Amino acid sequence: MAPLVLNIPHASTLLPEELLGGLYVPYERVQAEALSQTDLFCDDLFSCKQATRVVAKYSRFVCDVERFADDSQEPMSCTGQGFFYTNFLDGTCFRGTELREKIKSEVFDLYHDELTRAVDAAMSNGGHCLIVDCHSFALDGDMPDVCIGADSFHTPQPLVELTKNFFEASGYSVAINNPYSGTVVPLKYLNEDPRASSIMIELNRKLYLASDYSRSDGYQDIKDLCSQYLDTLWRAEIDRRLNELLVEPIRNSEYLDLCHPSKTDLDGWEF
Repeated sequence: MAPLVLNIPHASTLLPEELLGGLYVPYERVQAEALSQTDLFCDDLFSCKQATRVVAKYSRFVCDVERFADDSQEPMSCTGQGFFYTNFLDGTCFRGTELREKIKSEVFDLYHDELTRAVDAAMSNGGHCLIVDCHSFALDGDMPDVCIGADSFHTPQPLVELTKNFFEASGYSVAINNPYSGTVVPLKYLNEDPRASSIMIELNRKLYLASDYSRSDGYQDIKDLCSQYLDTLWRAEIDRRLNELLVEPIRNSEYLDLCHPSKTDLDGWEF
């Protein structure tokens, strides 16, 4: 089982009318609003053969799987954009709540079951899991190229520094917890088990999207950058696990397969 789990919750544009319920506005307007809030192409940009990927099937306007299901815990619920969106960002109410429980049980819960199983499998195999929470953003003003989301319990500082140094060395501006903060962790592990590490990567859409939401000329460069970053994380995680195994006798020969022929300057990173 790979030590990396990629969480990709907002890349889908799939918006079945039957999962929206009764609409108060034309369907085309819901499509347009959803498109503006979709992390377009993140399911293509964030890909790593060594990682387990958990990708949301539906648009966040059907179900936002990265919100808390309990509205009392979810700050965005007061704007009508909890796990079950009822409002656009401008406050316009576009649907009622008759499908809320159906969406929770048939979409939200199933997604989180899959994410939890992926983390469980990594934890049972190596005693540790690194979740990469994969997103993009579009905001007006002077925004960084890359936003790192970190959690005080689940994001070790060396992981933050490795990530910041990687993107800055590649020529991109980086901010930490700005304009977005935090990172996803399954509720089973949230604030309970630090071996479930997590970091959020938010890419500024100006790096890879044209104004009409198509792929820009810089798309392939950003895809290559993401692949290199995920490979760097995977190698750093394998090094961490090997370092732990060297402390005590190796009981399982399969761990010998974790060795790789080329050493890097990441050998000192342990998180």
